[in-house]
Amino acid sequence: MRQQRVPRTGRVARVARWLWPDHNPLRRACDRAEAGIVALLVGAFLIGAPAIALITWRLTLNSSFTTADAVHHGWRQVSAVQQADEPDWIDGYASPVPVRWTAPGGVQHTGQFLASPGARAGTRITAWTNASGHLTETPMSPRQALTQAALAAAFAVPIWALTLLCAGMLCHHIVDRRRLSAWEADWRTSNLSGPAGASPGR
Repeated sequence: MRQQRVPRTGRVARVARWLWPDHNPLRRACDRAEAGIVALLVGAFLIGAPAIALITWRLTLNSSFTTADAVHHGWRQVSAVQQADEPDWIDGYASPVPVRWTAPGGVQHTGQFLASPGARAGTRITAWTNASGHLTETPMSPRQALTQAALAAAFAVPIWALTLLCAGMLCHHIVDRRRLSAWEADWRTSNLSGPAGASPGR
């Protein structure tokens, strides 16, 4: 005999009936509470996920230090000359080499810079200096800042879902314990009242 496949609409209807608060005597208060918790968690995800993603994107973007921010704070790009050969990368990390550059006022400066692997002395590099004329880290480009903000927002959504899932599992554990206690109490009541209410055999 072929097993009939339950239509998807029928499954959705059963889930909707399970979530919908009703007065079915077969459903205990803990069952209704669990259904309400599930509906609340689903609503929290649907409403909270876009809001959390947007807030995370905005906060990450505002905390990023881009080239535009660097220029606003008086940073500038300078052309520096490498003063020594760059040795091969040690354990996969670039080695700092001495560089020399000229500030806008004509003052010569020297500092350490992470050069490209195998770069030789005399190679010109582009570096960033702060308002005091000292070498700084390279700020992010606006595109890099947008990419970082988008990745942070994308990671925030599954983290929010995982948080709600953990909360749902905890609530399910609590409700399940109350459900088992109620079943045990009913079972004891039925066993105590069963022999007393049974009719004697003929």
